[in-house]
Amino acid sequence: MSKPKLTTRTPDDPLLNALVDAHGSIIALPTDRRFAVVELSVPKIETRPATGEQQAHVQIVHVELLKAAEGESILLAAYKARTGNATPPREADDTPLEGIADLGDDEV
Repeated sequence: MSKPKLTTRTPDDPLLNALVDAHGSIIALPTDRRFAVVELSVPKIETRPATGEQQAHVQIVHVELLKAAEGESILLAAYKARTGNATPPREADDTPLEGIADLGDDEV
């Protein structure tokens, strides 16, 4: 079974996309964890002729950022309700951006 494909397009309107107003903060603090509530739509469903398998294309139509503690609480509650597990799997706490400030600072 295929998984839904999330399109990269987000609303340009700051009334529907809180990321627009938060862009400066995202640039200044790229490693901060952020949480959001999103509304999704399905603008397209593709069917593969050979197999009949269908894949939904899912698009974000509205995004609102949450305070970190509130967002984490909502995320954990939703994860537990969906899976029955109290603790979600986590990626490593270190970020691929760690040490990026050091790039190019090496003296030769």
